[in-house]
Amino acid sequence: MARLAAALAAVATLLLVSVSAAPAGTQTYAPPFVTVSGTTVVHGQTITISGGNCGPNAAVTLTITGSASLTTTADAAGNFSTPFTVPSDLALGTHTVTATDGTCVANTTFTVVSAGTAQAEGQPAGALPFTGTGHSIDYVRWALALVGVGGVLIAFGRHWWVRRRSAAAS
Repeated sequence: MARLAAALAAVATLLLVSVSAAPAGTQTYAPPFVTVSGTTVVHGQTITISGGNCGPNAAVTLTITGSASLTTTADAAGNFSTPFTVPSDLALGTHTVTATDGTCVANTTFTVVSAGTAQAEGQPAGALPFTGTGHSIDYVRWALALVGVGGVLIAFGRHWWVRRRSAAAS
């Protein structure tokens, strides 16, 4: 009986090991990526170029179309982040950022616009910029409150006037 229990334990152990260990060919890895902190920028603006899933502690080269390349180092998890100031001589238009460490390659884009026509992130093209304080609703609330108080005072005054006249008439 002890031999049967030992044999069953050995078979169960082998099954657990074979089921839990996946062959190397079926493992999947997250693809490398690169992002920029602003997709619409102006000359002189500093953006952050970040990415990940590259080689651990690898030297990552960032190439920006129309500009010089930058080099940064990925951390132990393969993530990187570095500031980039948009040079004044970078042409207006869309530029591609390519990050590579020799084994991973990732791309993203950003657009350089002139400072006089820059659209804020998330604002539709042609929209007027918001220059107010955002307190307009507060003014409307105060105005409605004052109209309400005025209505109460008029109603109270009319009631008082009617009672005074009826008291004087009797």
